[in-house]
Amino acid sequence: MKRVLLALLCAVVLGSVAHTSADARPAFRKQFWAKYVKDNPNAEFVNAAKKANCLVCHEDKKDEKGKPDRKARNTYGQQLAKRLTKEDQKNVEKIQQMLDEVSKLPSNGDDSPTFGQLIEQGKLPGSPTSASQ
Repeated sequence: MKRVLLALLCAVVLGSVAHTSADARPAFRKQFWAKYVKDNPNAEFVNAAKKANCLVCHEDKKDEKGKPDRKARNTYGQQLAKRLTKEDQKNVEKIQQMLDEVSKLPSNGDDSPTFGQLIEQGKLPGSPTSASQ
């Protein structure tokens, strides 16, 4: 009985050590959604944002273990990551301020539309050359 309990304890400890949690920032997604998606009359954009979910800011790449690589960000996600930290997820005002700031930046070089202009056009901000997906 002691061996069974010890084995079970070891399995729990090893399982908790081996488990890697997702590094998601649901507060950032929630604020993007509130600002750009929730009351957006463009159904194509809303559907594209729903389908893209995390890919609004991230690229669809896999890490060495074949899991989504959440460190791989598209151009929009890179600009947000420069301005927001893990600690900012509790600061709604700062998140909104950074969304506003990033919306004014060119999406792909100086002559490209801003991220905000892409959103107004119904395009996802991380994919400047494509229509809403």
